[in-house]
Amino acid sequence: MARQYHPESVQRVQIKQAMAFQSKHDFSKAEACYIAAKDPEKAIMMYEENGMFSEALKVAQKHAPHLVDQINDSYSRGGPKMNQSPQEILNSGKIYEEQRQYDKAVERYL
Repeated sequence: MARQYHPESVQRVQIKQAMAFQSKHDFSKAEACYIAAKDPEKAIMMYEENGMFSEALKVAQKHAPHLVDQINDSYSRGGPKMNQSPQEILNSGKIYEEQRQYDKAVERYL
């Protein structure tokens, strides 16, 4: 309806829908709405706030590659590694390897 009668409000509607899904802990639907609203940063922030590191990285890799380093850095420095699964730590290191940032990749594995 918004697309037809008020196209400039579509993004706001999608953000509101995402927030509603997020409050119900339906994160995949919330992510889809944030992406449709062209606001992947909010999806990443949602995942980070809920300790869903690998999901935040997946969204960043696909929709906001400029944030991948920042997410990896924040988790490698400040984020407790005890709360991350071994697979999440490996995934993070692999991302650095793909970006040819070998020094950071080694830090993740240690």
